[in-house]
Amino acid sequence: MSIIRDEEGLTYGIYSGHSGDVFSDGSWFISGTFSPDLLHKGYSSTLRELKRWINDGLNDDELKNTKSRLAGSFKVQLATTGGMAAQILSVAERGLKMSYLDEFPEMIQSASLKDVNNSIKKYLNPDKIVTVVAGTITDGDLKPKE
Repeated sequence: MSIIRDEEGLTYGIYSGHSGDVFSDGSWFISGTFSPDLLHKGYSSTLRELKRWINDGLNDDELKNTKSRLAGSFKVQLATTGGMAAQILSVAERGLKMSYLDEFPEMIQSASLKDVNNSIKKYLNPDKIVTVVAGTITDGDLKPKE
């Protein structure tokens, strides 16, 4: 997403995430905000980078940084009463042992580059993307400007 934000300067706000609960698969999403005159270019760049990411996968540095961020944010969540309660509830709802709270950061660190990249290819299909656009736009805003 930094390519779209920093290198191409198309937005200040673009990120990806996962939502859902333990009772469904949830969804993985990319969310971006673009001015109406940059909507087509922002959408096209986002789709291009998503396809590149699926095809090329992560590199070693990206995986290392992602592992550090995920494990670190999980540990930070456990530092507050509310965060700890939310994680305990999540573990209980999924029927896991409470030791999962200690094991999760180690599980993150044990993920191999090959396994991560294979999972990206397995679970993300750019041909099945659902696009949602909101705001003051017209039907032609996702089409190239002439």
